[in-house]
Amino acid sequence: MLIVITRIGAGTVYLLLASNQIESLLSEHISLSHCEWIPIVAAIIMIPLWLGSPADFWPIAYTAMFSSLAGAIVLLVAMGMDLSNNGINPDFHVESFQSFASSFGIIIFAFGGAVAFPNFQNDMRRKERFPSAVALGFVGLLLIYLP
Repeated sequence: MLIVITRIGAGTVYLLLASNQIESLLSEHISLSHCEWIPIVAAIIMIPLWLGSPADFWPIAYTAMFSSLAGAIVLLVAMGMDLSNNGINPDFHVESFQSFASSFGIIIFAFGGAVAFPNFQNDMRRKERFPSAVALGFVGLLLIYLP
């Protein structure tokens, strides 16, 4: 039951984040609000859900991994460009508790996929390698999100 609740919460976060990002990226070209993007994103995300188990849609996992890695690289390059243009700005402040809570929640959310580990282990060909896969996965997440 808790896994179902976690998955519903994760799906809600994905829908809200994706619709917000798509709306901000395409607002100059397509005049749809954040709320109008939610059913569109939900319909797109629903397509892989019709597949059976994670073993059936493993290419999506690689696509997600490489897109996260590409996003992290773009972010690091943008941070480097900002640093070279503006120098070091030691004035770091949190604008509001809501912005802090939102940012912290997204970071914690990145590590929240552990409830699906039994499914992943069950779908592995060599189940004895599961501890190594988990350790490597979390190291990868840390390398992407820590900078």
